[in-house]
Amino acid sequence: FGNQQTAVDYETRGISLAGKEFVRELRTHRNTLKDKIREKAQESVKAVLPVMVIVLILSFLIAPLSPDIMVEFMTGAVLVIIGMAFFSLGAEVSITPMGERVGGNLVKPKSCGLLSEPDSCWG
Repeated sequence: FGNQQTAVDYETRGISLAGKEFVRELRTHRNTLKDKIREKAQESVKAVLPVMVIVLILSFLIAPLSPDIMVEFMTGAVLVIIGMAFFSLGAEVSITPMGERVGGNLVKPKSCGLLSEPDSCWG
C-alpha cells in the first residue's frame, strides 16, 4: 500500500508512464554527472596542487607565514579547486555539445556556401 503505485495510479494523477521513464533517465544522467564532477575535480586538483606545494615549501623555508594566513591560503586553494571543477563541468556539459552541433552543421554539403562566401569576401 505505502509507496507502491500501479500504472493506473499514475494515470489517474496525471503522471504518465513516460514520466516514469523520464525519472529513470534522470537517475542515469545523475550518475553520469557524478562521474564527470569527479573527473573534473581530479583535473582541478592536478592543476592547483603543484602551486600549493610550491607555496607551502616557500612558506616554510624562505618566507614564513602566520598560521592565519596559511589557513586562508589552504581554504582559498580548496575553493579554487571546487570552482574550477564546476566551471569546467559547465563548459563541457553546455558549450561543447553546442559547438559540436554547430561545427557538424557547417561541414554539411548544403552549408558549403556559408564557409566559402566569407573567404571570398576577405580575400
